[in-house]
Amino acid sequence: MIRFLEGKVTDRDGKSLILQVGGIGYEVWATPDVVEKAILSQEIKLWTSHIVREDTEDLYGFIEKSDLTFWPLLSSSAK
Repeated sequence: MIRFLEGKVTDRDGKSLILQVGGIGYEVWATPDVVEKAILSQEIKLWTSHIVREDTEDLYGFIEKSDLTFWPLLSSSAK
């Protein structure tokens, strides 16, 4: 499981950002607030939730660890 990533923001849109870590670009899905705080070419640390499903793997990123802790409560209640 990937618990956090720390690297340079190389791209972003309204729903995700690309974080370059050790020469690898990770797509991290995030809220608009997190994407807005991610400044291009700047370093950022994101706490992550790594979701593996039959047909996809997704990373969801959070600036605060407390938001990551709250995430499973939201995602399980949405089912």
